[in-house]
Amino acid sequence: MIPLILYQSGHVFLHDEFEGAVLNWTTAGGGTWSVALTTARSYAGGNSVLLTTGATAGHTAQISKRVGFPEGTKIGVSLHFSIPTKWFRYFEIEIILYDGTNYYDFHVRYDSLNYKWQYYNSAGSVVDIPSGAQLLYPDPDSWQHMKVIVDLATGKYQDLFVNEQSFDLRALAPYKSASAFGPHALITVRGATDVTAAREFYIDQVTLTKED
Repeated sequence: MIPLILYQSGHVFLHDEFEGAVLNWTTAGGGTWSVALTTARSYAGGNSVLLTTGATAGHTAQISKRVGFPEGTKIGVSLHFSIPTKWFRYFEIEIILYDGTNYYDFHVRYDSLNYKWQYYNSAGSVVDIPSGAQLLYPDPDSWQHMKVIVDLATGKYQDLFVNEQSFDLRALAPYKSASAFGPHALITVRGATDVTAAREFYIDQVTLTKED
């Protein structure tokens, strides 16, 4: 199937619709978390991934995957996500790129209390993205669309697209540290709760692209 992504750019080198019988991602979380394929809702097809956090504030649930990235330096990650309740704290995408000498931790998240997109800067601190205020679609059954693009050559974020908005991140640098691991990427999608109750997040149609 052609990837159903809102921001059609780049050359696809990985696409997961979660239609198989097995979830081929590494799972993790905090507290009594769970991650599983589900037929309860989907953006397209029959399945999506349901992430359920632990029941304590700050508890998370996540999926992650290590992949080799193709020749070239710009990598894009796009996905669809659905959050049935507003009482969550963060929804995050983290892209860690290894080049054999260093790793670059590109990490963006949505802060639902302040309705702001944020990023982790070169010091590893969380900072609001300039002009990053955004209300997501209000219907709890809505599927949100997002794509983040990063550039290993410049060591900078590039662009963030969410629904009908876009944010220019080209002046922003990620956290960087030494690492001898060979070139590859670690992609993580994570949700965190902000209350003393478990919270659910749905993810579908994850696509990785080599950007021009």
